[in-house]
Amino acid sequence: MFTNIATVAIYVDRQEEAQEFWTKKVGFKTIREDQMNPHQFWIEVAPSLESKTRLLIYSREMMLEDNPDAICHPSIVFDCEQIDGLRQKLKDNGVSVGPVQNMHYGKFFELQDNEGNSYLVREQK
Repeated sequence: MFTNIATVAIYVDRQEEAQEFWTKKVGFKTIREDQMNPHQFWIEVAPSLESKTRLLIYSREMMLEDNPDAICHPSIVFDCEQIDGLRQKLKDNGVSVGPVQNMHYGKFFELQDNEGNSYLVREQK
């Protein structure tokens, strides 16, 4: 079952500067910061520590490395419980879904809507 919209991505050239802007100038809090590779991070910021929906400050360079031909990388991430069950239910309902990926920062899969827009679904920690 979906539980909430987790993140909305903003694609930036300099993650550190963007994080500083959102935290020092706008007043948001850093909720999560996980290293994805030597130079890029998964950075979530939000108005407060209790916020369920967060901005994901995502590296534009890494997005293009993942898929150089991509028009856009999924910018909305949904949280869910029981990721495998939800993926199977969506697939049974005719939704285009990718495989569940197990990364050091969590489990997720991609889904596409009826017009080909992509979204990520991640299992809540």
